[in-house]
Amino acid sequence: MRSFAPVLLCQLWLNATPAFAQTGPTAFAIVIGSNRSPSAAVSSLRYADDDALANQRVLELLGVETIVLALPDSDTRLQFPDSSTLKAATRAHVRDAVSRVRTQIAAARSKGHETQLYFFFAGHGDQLAGRSFLQLEDAQYWPQDLAADLTSMNSTESHVVIDACYSSQFVSARGPGGRRISLQPGFSKTGEAAAWPPRTGFLTARSAS
Repeated sequence: MRSFAPVLLCQLWLNATPAFAQTGPTAFAIVIGSNRSPSAAVSSLRYADDDALANQRVLELLGVETIVLALPDSDTRLQFPDSSTLKAATRAHVRDAVSRVRTQIAAARSKGHETQLYFFFAGHGDQLAGRSFLQLEDAQYWPQDLAADLTSMNSTESHVVIDACYSSQFVSARGPGGRRISLQPGFSKTGEAAAWPPRTGFLTARSAS
């Protein structure tokens, strides 16, 4: 697994000047790192927690209001001494983070500010019955879950970075015969696929899966 921190740094730098010229925060992030394996047949990861904390460092360096959910191992705690108090990437903690960011974004937009939302996930991705999901510490996180969370936070723009296997399928399902189904204008989908909110962009890892 390779960290997206340098990529985030470049994109944030391009977006930062107009956002931070406003009064009060206008850029927000939820950063998730989980080494948890989705099954006994798959080994746990070693560096998803490190990737999450590295990206937190980049985001906060640029003034982004950041919530990080990760369960750092002993090596990671030595590298990031302040990480020992972090909350694990459970479904309940994700819901709490979404609720907090939703309140922050609503406050910023009530003042007439445009907002930027960054959602970063580092961890295992897998498939069940042909459907792709991201593995949290205690639950599977489906495309419909992320789409609903992004929609509820209601940011002007959302930037989603997924460093996990099956990440491209997570964003855009495959049709008959493995043919990829193209995203429609505004990233809106119908049927079983996720309905991504308008002005949402994705950066996904490439792997053999």
